[in-house]
Amino acid sequence: MTQVFISHDTESDGKFAQSLAKDLEDAGVEVWIAPNSIRPGEQWIDAVSRGLETSTHFTLVSTPKCYQSPWVRKEYNAALLLESDGEIQVIPLQVKKAKIPLFLRGFQLISFLEAYEKGFQTLANLLGVKYKHKGGKSGTAAEPAEPAIVTGHGAVAQGAEAMAAGAGGVFVGGNHVGNINTGPQIYTGGGAYVSGDVSVAAGRDFVGRDKIAIVRTDKGKEPRIFLAYDVRDKEYAHRLAHYLGSHGINKWMAPGSIEFGTRWDVAIVDAIVDSAAMVVIMSPHSSSSRWVQQELRVAEREAIPIYPILLSGTPFEYLSKFQCFDARDGALPPDPFIRKLKQNQTKA
Repeated sequence: MTQVFISHDTESDGKFAQSLAKDLEDAGVEVWIAPNSIRPGEQWIDAVSRGLETSTHFTLVSTPKCYQSPWVRKEYNAALLLESDGEIQVIPLQVKKAKIPLFLRGFQLISFLEAYEKGFQTLANLLGVKYKHKGGKSGTAAEPAEPAIVTGHGAVAQGAEAMAAGAGGVFVGGNHVGNINTGPQIYTGGGAYVSGDVSVAAGRDFVGRDKIAIVRTDKGKEPRIFLAYDVRDKEYAHRLAHYLGSHGINKWMAPGSIEFGTRWDVAIVDAIVDSAAMVVIMSPHSSSSRWVQQELRVAEREAIPIYPILLSGTPFEYLSKFQCFDARDGALPPDPFIRKLKQNQTKA
């Protein structure tokens, strides 16, 4: 069955994405879209893993804002890894004029700039589904909703960037983005759902049937150094990891840093996008490793600083522009190398 994953910036492009999701569902297409498809209490990385696993098509709502969103960048980088393995089809949707990254220009792009109906019809044809023209739709659906600000006893606000302030029950819907300021308690039928950058201030607690689900937030996460290596070089990689840790460097290294049950490709993309820099161990093994090469492509797309270490063989040709540390005698990096990593970790 056809399932479409809709990647979008929830704050600026939520209205368009939700409208697209509804129309696709009306046409009989299964849809995965945040925050609707994220289960209560589910972590973003688990939700995206599940969505990508079950989706046949990945649509990217292309706008200037989407390329600034770390969440969207993680999603399309993960989708590109799957696309390279033939597991998903990537379809950029041009909703607002934006500079399309070079690595996305090779995909068939569907324009929604002239009219929503025209763009949706093209998408429906590509998906192989019948679509009945409803009339009245236009490109105006891409415009973001006005923030809703409601005050009073039992205040309720719904929509993107919604704000509600009241002494009684408060529920923020729409894109689940905004500020919640309440009196003693928040009363809800199905619990409180918080997604994105949301500040919550309550006098006492939340009351509801379900737990509070807070997803898609990385505030407070310490910047990390991503260690890329082939498993056949794990002896040196583990020595290096211990060495970096002894110098106060927070590193990310597979498989130990991947939580059980999480897809490797999604976990790796999540880690790279959030990393301050990447250290890659170069060898004939890593040169032929699909994982290492994919990790390097993600780092280059995200402009993550790369620090190569030559363990054996010759340097990778496309990394020849980077100064590498020669570890062919098994040596560990000197102090200047460590200082450089710390500088990147501090700037992040």
